[in-house]
Amino acid sequence: GEKMLAQYKELCTVEMGDITDPLARQRAIDEELRRKSNYFCLVAKGKEGQGKLVEAFENYIAFGTLAGNKELVSVIDQPNTTAAPHVWVRGRINHMLDKAKPDQRQPLEEKAAKEWEAIKQAGDLEKLRGFVRIFGSRFAAGNEARLMLAEKLIATNNEEDLRDAENVLMGLKGLEDATFAAQATEALARLYIRKGLLDDAMGLYAELNRVYPKIVIRDKKTGSDFFNELITDKRFLPYLEPLRQSWTNGKLKAQEINGQGNQQQQSFTITPDGESIPFYNRYKIVMDMMYQGSAMWSMKVIDRVTGEERFKSPPMNAPQYIWNYPQSNNHRFAQIRGHMLILNLNHMVYAYDLADRKKLWDYNLFGKMPMPNILPVRTENEADGVRLYYQDGWTQKVGQVGVIESAYVCLITRDGLVAIDPAKGTVLWTKTNVSSRVQLMGDENYVFVFESNAEGGVTSARAIRADDGVEVQIQDSSQVFSNLKKSKTAGRRVLVLDEKGEKKSMRLYDILTGKDDWKKEIEGNAIMLRCEDPGLTGYVSDKGDVVVFSVKDGKEIFSGKLDPRKLTQHLDKVDTAVLLADRDRFFIVLNRPFEGNNNFNQNPSLTPGIRTLRVNGHMYCFDRATRKRLWFTDEQFDNQQIILDQFQDLPIVLGAHWYNRINNGVFEGLRVVALDKRTGSALFRKEVAPNGPFHALNADPKTGTVELIRSDMRIKFSPDEQKPSGSLPVNPVGLAPVDDRWIVNTGLRTGPGGNVGVKRKVAPDAPVVELK
Repeated sequence: GEKMLAQYKELCTVEMGDITDPLARQRAIDEELRRKSNYFCLVAKGKEGQGKLVEAFENYIAFGTLAGNKELVSVIDQPNTTAAPHVWVRGRINHMLDKAKPDQRQPLEEKAAKEWEAIKQAGDLEKLRGFVRIFGSRFAAGNEARLMLAEKLIATNNEEDLRDAENVLMGLKGLEDATFAAQATEALARLYIRKGLLDDAMGLYAELNRVYPKIVIRDKKTGSDFFNELITDKRFLPYLEPLRQSWTNGKLKAQEINGQGNQQQQSFTITPDGESIPFYNRYKIVMDMMYQGSAMWSMKVIDRVTGEERFKSPPMNAPQYIWNYPQSNNHRFAQIRGHMLILNLNHMVYAYDLADRKKLWDYNLFGKMPMPNILPVRTENEADGVRLYYQDGWTQKVGQVGVIESAYVCLITRDGLVAIDPAKGTVLWTKTNVSSRVQLMGDENYVFVFESNAEGGVTSARAIRADDGVEVQIQDSSQVFSNLKKSKTAGRRVLVLDEKGEKKSMRLYDILTGKDDWKKEIEGNAIMLRCEDPGLTGYVSDKGDVVVFSVKDGKEIFSGKLDPRKLTQHLDKVDTAVLLADRDRFFIVLNRPFEGNNNFNQNPSLTPGIRTLRVNGHMYCFDRATRKRLWFTDEQFDNQQIILDQFQDLPIVLGAHWYNRINNGVFEGLRVVALDKRTGSALFRKEVAPNGPFHALNADPKTGTVELIRSDMRIKFSPDEQKPSGSLPVNPVGLAPVDDRWIVNTGLRTGPGGNVGVKRKVAPDAPVVELK
C-alpha cells in the first residue's frame, strides 16, 4: 500500500464544514488527531523496517509533535510497556541511533542539525520545547537546545516555566561535558537570584569557582570571574559563608525536669535523602501532628535559626509504619532533588516545590484500582530498611519508592513501574509485570531494577531506559553486586568491598558498562564504613587505619588512626562500622553484635519518627580539618540507640535505649546518654523511668538549648553559665577575637547564622584595635 500513502494522508483530514455544535466539533478534532497519529506512527515504523531511517525519523517527529497527542501508546517490542507519544518517539529515535551503522547515522545527525537550525532561528518557545522533548541529549544539538530552552523559560518569569527551567538545568549540570555543566550551573544561579534564593545562588557561584575556575562560560568570563564579581555585590555579603546553626554558648549542663513534659503536638525532624543544597542548611523539614492523638499530619518547612514556619502542607494520613511498628526506626521516606521534595507516606507519594511553597502532585501507589484507607498488615526489617506487607500480598520498601531525577520520577507501584514528570505529575511511561519486591537505583538516563532478600542478597540488575521504559541488555552484575550489606548504591554505580583472595579492595563499579570507575587496595582486613552522607565512603582496617574518601572519584579526603593501645579491645568482635559527620568532625562507630541478655524491648525509647542508629561499641571523634583524634568512648554506647536526626547541627551526641536485661529474672530499663561533641565527656548518663517514649527533640541555637521531650518529663541541655569553657567569647559588636596574630574582620554581617568576612595575617607586633 505504499503507493497510496499520499491518499491515506489526505484521508486523515476531517472536514469540519459548518459544524457549530461545540461537542460535535471537538469529536471531529479528536477523530482527526486519531487518524493522523495512526498514520505517522505506522508509516514511521514501516520506513524503519525498510531501512529508510531518514523518512522514519521525519514521521516519528511528526507523530511526537502532533498537538493534543496525549494518550499512552504501546512501546514496540516491549509488550508490557506504554509511553506518552513524545516519550515513545524519543525512545524509537534512540533505538534507531543505537542500531544504525555509521553511514546510516550520519544522515540522521545532519537531519537533526537542520531541524535545530530552523528552530533556533525561529526562536519559538513551543517548537523549542518540542525539539528538546524528542531529541533530549542524544544529538550534538541536544544539549545546546536544552540550555536555550532553559534561558527562554527563565525569561518568561512564569512560575511553572521557572520550575521547568530548574529541572532542565539540573539535568545539564550533571553532565560530564564541563562546558555545558558550567554554563548550566551559572544559568541556574541566575534563576535562583530571580526567585530570591540568594543563598542557593551563592552556593552555585562558589561551585563555579571551585570546580570550573578556568572554564569560559559566557561573555569571555570564567567560573572564577563570575565568583569574583559576585563577592563585591552587597546583596551576597551575608551568604559568603554557608548559613549554619551557631552553638557558641560554651559548656552545656543537663537537667532532668520531671512533670514538665509535653502531651500536646508530636513532631519530628526528617533528613531527606539526596544531594543537599544551601536551602536545607537554612530550613529543616518537620513532620507535625495536627492535633493531639490525630491520624492526620502535615509537613512543615521551618527556619532552623528563627523557628519561623515557611510552608505547611495540607493534611496527610499518618505513616502507619511509624506508629504500628516501633522497631522500624531507620526508615527513610523523604527524598530531595533541588527544591523538590518527594514524600512517601504509606501508599501515597506527594511532591512539593519547597521554594515556591506549593504541592505539585500526588500519586496512589495502588495504581489503577486504588483502595482508600488500606493499611499494611505487617512489617519486616531487612538489611537496608523496612518492608511493608498489605492484605492483597503487595509489598512496599519504605523510603525506596523510586528514583528521582530532573527529567523523571520512577515509582514502584502495585501495577508495576511508573515514570512521572517531576514538575507536572503526568505519566511518562509505565511497565507492568515487575515484581513488587524490586528495588531501584539509577541516573538521568537509566533505571536499574534488582531484587533483594531479608539477608541482603541481590539478584543481577536489569537496565531500563529512562527515556521510554525499554529494557536494554547489560552485563551480569551478580559477581560484583551481590549483597546490600557489603555495598552501597550511587546512581548507576555500586560501591563494593571486594574480599576475594588475600588482598582486600574497594571499587566503584559501573553497572551499565560493567567496568570499575576506580579501585583502591587495602592493607590488611577492613570493614567498609556505612555512611549517612551519600557522597562519602571509607573503611576501618585491622591495623587501626580510618580512611574516608569521595564516592565519585575515590579521592582520599580524610585519614586517621584508632588508639593503638586500645586497638585489640575496640575492634574485638566488630562486624560493622558507621561514619557520621557534622561540619567540623567525623565520628566513627565500631559496632559489635548485640548481647543476648540485653535485648531491645518491643517498647520504643523514642518515637519511631525520630531516626536512630543502633550502637554497641566504641565511638571515635576526629577533627575534619586537622585529622587529629579528639576523643573516643569506652562504655557510653553499649547497647544504645543514638539519634541521627539533626545530628549535623547538634552540639551533643544523644541516645536513648529501652531494654530488657535478663539476669536472674527480667529487668526493664531506659537509659539516656549524652556526650559533648567537642570533648566526648558525658553530660548525661542515667537510667530514667520507662514511662513511655520520647516523642520530640527540640534545638534552639539562639538560647543554646536542646530538649528531649516526652509526656511526663524533659531532659534539657543548656549553657552552664557558672563554668566558662575557654571557647571563644561571644562579641556583641560582631568582631571575632584575635588568635595567634590573625585578625578576622567580620563587620560585614552579624546575625544568627554566624559572622563572616575577611581573614588576614598580620605582623607579630601589629596593634589590634576593636572597632565599636
